[in-house]
Amino acid sequence: MTDRVEWVTDPRCFGALSQRWDALARGPFQRHAWFTAWWEAFSGSRELAICTVWRGEELVGVVPLCRRGAAAQAMANVHSPVFEPLSKDPLALDSALAAAVGGCAAIALAPVPARAPVHDHFLAACHEAGRIVHLERRDTSPITDTAGDFAGYREPRKRSWREIERRRRRLHREHSPTVRLIERPEGLEAELVRGFELEASGWKGINRTAILSTEETRRFYTSVALAFRASGELVLSSIEVEGRMLAWDLALLEGGRTGC
Repeated sequence: MTDRVEWVTDPRCFGALSQRWDALARGPFQRHAWFTAWWEAFSGSRELAICTVWRGEELVGVVPLCRRGAAAQAMANVHSPVFEPLSKDPLALDSALAAAVGGCAAIALAPVPARAPVHDHFLAACHEAGRIVHLERRDTSPITDTAGDFAGYREPRKRSWREIERRRRRLHREHSPTVRLIERPEGLEAELVRGFELEASGWKGINRTAILSTEETRRFYTSVALAFRASGELVLSSIEVEGRMLAWDLALLEGGRTGC
C-alpha cells in the first residue's frame, strides 16, 4: 500500500490525532501530550506544520514541525531533552522525512540524537533532495546505567562521593529530613508552586533560566506535569526539613527509566 502524506495545520486536527499518535510513541518525549504542551506554551507567531504519513487509515509516521514563513523547525527548544519523529517502521520514517524536507524551504531538527536512526535517515532525505546540510553538536546527555545492586554501582565512585556522603550523614544527624524519592504526587498544584519557587530562589533565578522566569515556561511545565500525572508517569523527589523544602526534582518515569 502506498504511503500518503498529509500536512496538519489546524490545532483541532492536531488534537484529534492523540490516540493514533501515542500508538507510535516510544517514550514520553514523543507523546502527543508533550507536543501539545510545547505548542500551547511556545508557538508564538509560528504556524502548525505537522507532516503525517498514512497507510490507508493507519497513521504510520509523524514529523512534528512548526513554520514561520517558508522555513520549518522541530516542535522543540531548550526545554526538549530530545526530538525524534514518530514512525511505525524505517519505510514510514523515510517517507515522513522526505516529505518534510521537500515541503519546506529550510528545515531545522534539534535536538536529534546523533546515534538514533532519524539522524542518518534525515541526512539521506536531505542529500536525496539536494539540500545543503549544516550539522551542529549541542549537548551530551548524561545517561546512568543503574543495573545491578547499589553497592556495585557505588564502589568505583566512592572516592568522588566522599564529601557528598559526609554532608548527607550530617544532614540526617542534625536535622532529621523528610526525603521522598521518585514518588507519585499528591496535591500536585501546590507542590508545583513550591518546587518552582525553590528553583527560582537560586542561581537559575538570578540567570533567568528558572521555570518561573517566563510565563511560557511555567505554563509548559505545568501542562506537562498535569498530563503525565493523569497517565501515572509523573514522579517527584524532594528533601524537606521542618516543613521547608531544600531540594526538589520533577521527572517522568517509564519502563523503569526516569527522564528529567
